[in-house]
Amino acid sequence: MTGIKLSWTKLSPMKSVRLGLISGTTRSATNEPNCIRHRAQCCVSSHHLRLRDILSLGNSLMKLLTDKIKEALPSLYSTEDIPCEDKQVVVKFFNPMGSQTWEITEGSYQEEMDTWLLFGKCDLGYGAEWGYVTLAELEDLDVGFGLGIERDICVGPSELHPEWASM
Repeated sequence: MTGIKLSWTKLSPMKSVRLGLISGTTRSATNEPNCIRHRAQCCVSSHHLRLRDILSLGNSLMKLLTDKIKEALPSLYSTEDIPCEDKQVVVKFFNPMGSQTWEITEGSYQEEMDTWLLFGKCDLGYGAEWGYVTLAELEDLDVGFGLGIERDICVGPSELHPEWASM
């Protein structure tokens, strides 16, 4: 690496998405990838997650309701005696491209619907209100750029979110 000067260019997240580089770096004039994570060596383009790879995954990037969350989720109407402002949020879903959030406090599998019926505070951008949403509705939402609704791994106990193990 002696005698070679590499320059790193940090981009905004949206420009990175438009260029197809999720890592937020660009290529130099010599078309060699510049990588912020590996300053000591040149990195190969296989280190970068391309936008086309993300789009091909569809909404399979994150499992919204894991088995541990299903076990921790109180069944529907089991916390009916607790005032809404005192209910414990077990899992929170959000739109990564917007402001919509779903803070789920209860849920049960509904055989007749073949999906989970969830209850919690839902904010669709017009003010929060308590209501019901199905897991199938959340999984089917396409919010743009091939993304779907995601689970907030910072809400609730970390043992409910397997993503913490990889960090």
